[in-house]
Formats: sequence, C-alpha cells, structure tokens
Amino acid sequence: MELRSSLVHHFIGKIDCKIRGIQSQYESANNTKIICYFEGELTEEEQEEISEVHTNVICDFCTPYNEICIWFELIRLDLPNPLPQNNSAEWFYRKKEHPLIVDWTLLTD
Repeated sequence: MELRSSLVHHFIGKIDCKIRGIQSQYESANNTKIICYFEGELTEEEQEEISEVHTNVICDFCTPYNEICIWFELIRLDLPNPLPQNNSAEWFYRKKEHPLIVDWTLLTD
C-alpha cells in the first residue's frame, strides 16, 4: 500500500476544522515523518484519534520482514502564522485559508 493511500483511508472522518495541514516528509527509505499542523489546543479525544490514525498507518506497512519507522509530529500553529513552505515535504492535506486575516476587535472600537 502506498503511504498517501493509507493516510487517505485512515484520516477519513478525522480531519476537522482544527487541522490546517498534513505533510509527509521522507527522512530515508524506511523513515517517514507525518507532520500535522493544528489551530488551537487539541482535546484528549482529538489526540487519541490522531494516535489511532498513526497506529493504523504503521500497521499498513510493518511486517516481520520490513522494518519501517513512521512517526507523527503534532504542531500547534495558530493563525495568522502561515503554514511552512518546506520543499522536502509533500502536502497530503492543506486547508484553504484566506490571505487576509481581519482583527475584528479593531472594528468594534
């Protein structure tokens, strides 16, 4: 199974409004990092869902004859901070965000 297909299969129904982006970064042939960028604090339930996705993705690739390391890195990156432009990582999911963020508190003064 291809990594992208595995991620699609296991993230279905798990991507909510807090997830801003998901990248896969190949460190070496058997070493891959999945980076999840979030807006706001994650609840315990949301962390558990990501942990479940991580476990299922690992199960898709690990066999007694295939040593592979796939790890997930969860990063809180609140707006207006932009998502990183990392050329060595492939975007699996990237939330469409408006380039202009308005601070509504300025309009109420």
